[in-house]
Amino acid sequence: MRLTFDAPWSRSLTVLSALLAVVTAGMWWTGAWIGVAVMGGVIALTGAFAVRGYAVEPGAVVVLRPGWETRLSLVDLESVSADPAAFKHALRTFGIGGPFAFVGRFRSTSVGAFTAYATDGTRAVVLRWPDRAVVITPDDPESFVTAVEAAAEAV
Repeated sequence: MRLTFDAPWSRSLTVLSALLAVVTAGMWWTGAWIGVAVMGGVIALTGAFAVRGYAVEPGAVVVLRPGWETRLSLVDLESVSADPAAFKHALRTFGIGGPFAFVGRFRSTSVGAFTAYATDGTRAVVLRWPDRAVVITPDDPESFVTAVEAAAEAV
């Protein structure tokens, strides 16, 4: 059974990330050093919260970040399901809406309030606990759901 999953970027995430890089390069080229410093800070901050992939371990889902991880315990997990509409009409209430990832607190009509560790909303998987919901976007949602169900049984 597959236990590691990539986090492919959507077209919008790719465009936002590239646009940030181009604007920063343009500021550097024109000598707008304050703008370069500000945009460099934005790149560093948002880049630190990027999502590189996901791993499923007995009792946990691990969100892989640049140099660190976010662990989601599967204790009391109520459900896990692929839901490509989870991000449809989602509003960001606190967090990063690109570049490099969609991370933070969001709200949508289909999921309600949720925390996202996402890169491509069309690949959304919703994990639900009694007190929260988390949306992540692995490259193979169906295989991910199967792996998480098996890992949750180990709890």
